[in-house]
Amino acid sequence: MQGSRTDPGIIHRALEALIGRLEQSGNRWQIACSLIEIYNEKVYDLSTGTTDELPIREDANRNILIPNLVTHRVSCVRDFEAFYGNTMQQRRTAITKLNTKSSRSHCCLMVEVSEGNGDR
Repeated sequence: MQGSRTDPGIIHRALEALIGRLEQSGNRWQIACSLIEIYNEKVYDLSTGTTDELPIREDANRNILIPNLVTHRVSCVRDFEAFYGNTMQQRRTAITKLNTKSSRSHCCLMVEVSEGNGDR
């Protein structure tokens, strides 16, 4: 999923393709990203660097909402790489018998694309 600098994974490739298509469209657009970690059945915003647990809610249309989740605007691949690289460093990892740096959590990247000046 993540890949490396020399062999980018699906996450990097997908965002690069998305940004490339949006740039070619000639339309105005905004991309906002959030990254959460689910650890021991609790949700955390990886971009804030805090250990504050976030609640998960559902609206009347059964859409999942996470109040107080911070979104970060990205306007190019370099912006995304900086955001993603910094936030992924906040993930909980530990040594296991198979890996020296194994993930102890689930991670979810959320990408929101809006047309125009970022109006939602």
